[in-house]
Amino acid sequence: PELYADYGASIALPRISRTGYTFLGWYDASSGGTQITWMTMPDLSEGEQSNGSDMLYAHWDANRYTVYYKSNDGADITYTSSHIYDVSKNLRVNTFTRYGYYFQGWATTSTGSALYADGQSVLNLTASGSQTLYAVWKAKSYSIVYKNLTKEMIVNPSTYTYGEGLAGMPKIFTVDPRGRLQEFENFYGWYDSTTWAN
Repeated sequence: PELYADYGASIALPRISRTGYTFLGWYDASSGGTQITWMTMPDLSEGEQSNGSDMLYAHWDANRYTVYYKSNDGADITYTSSHIYDVSKNLRVNTFTRYGYYFQGWATTSTGSALYADGQSVLNLTASGSQTLYAVWKAKSYSIVYKNLTKEMIVNPSTYTYGEGLAGMPKIFTVDPRGRLQEFENFYGWYDSTTWAN
């Protein structure tokens, strides 16, 4: 901004704003120099410049902000990292684990999709204060292999997603002479071994 005043008059210098920065004041040099306030303004042009004007420079300090990392799995565990506005920095490498789930990245809400990858370089997540990131999880899926020793027909799910459960006990069916499915009568359940004890 430009200010005009009669020589010797006292004027107040304006405060200005800049996203992501704190205004430190006006100085007589772009780097270092002496801070100028409205009280010293009348002395700026005393025989120093023939045109009666002086250039003032705004000095700024980049804001620091904190990133909070939430585990987002019910445990409410939190880690942090410190960042500076306009300075790129990698996000903290994820150390959270959740049984039966894959970590997919970081979201800005507890129910949002992943916006940032693990350890990704980020810039200006917020202008000041803090930004909370939430871990995004995806349930693991497993293939189910049924070992039917009697060679009967199996009508059951071929995959299982962690946390979703199965609709009832997987069953074995036989095919009658007319081609109809019938539940196998002497089926005792599924085991992780070819032998079992009652």
